Amino acid sequence: MTVILDKVEIRLTVEQVITAIKQLPPLDQALVRKALDIGDDKWIQRFDQLLTSVRAKVDADDQPLTDDDIATEIELARAERDAQSRH
Repeated sequence: MTVILDKVEIRLTVEQVITAIKQLPPLDQALVRKALDIGDDKWIQRFDQLLTSVRAKVDADDQPLTDDDIATEIELARAERDAQSRH
């Protein structure tokens, strides 16, 4: 992720983004959760699981991820979340 502030570019790792989100006030964290379309307190854990899954596939394939790969992973995570919320 890249953040640009007054023409200053900062490259952030996923871990740095998660750490920054954890430091937000609860109201802002709620906005992030809503933006990520995840409604419970385990959203960071689920996000970490998704990233771990994607990284494992990249490591196994030694090929760059395509937009279709990413979309598939997102759909799988959403389907799992929806299945869990029904129980």
